[in-house]
Amino acid sequence: MESAIGQLQKARARLTVDFKFREVAAVWLGKVAKRRADTTHGSYEQTLKSVVLDRIGELHLREIRALVLEERFQKLEEEG
Repeated sequence: MESAIGQLQKARARLTVDFKFREVAAVWLGKVAKRRADTTHGSYEQTLKSVVLDRIGELHLREIRALVLEERFQKLEEEG
């Protein structure tokens, strides 16, 4: 069975609300790696891993709404 990331990487794959944010971010990082300096890619990757993916990585795209993000960012702010 092909992974969701593999499906997304196909040239004509369509992004759907069934993909998790983590999967879409991985594909995006792959594109960044091809177009940006290694230091830029590393910086983006580190931010995603340390801040974003821990909080919304497992959410499906259909679950990501302004209120959900607001709640997650509020919790992040409270945690320091």
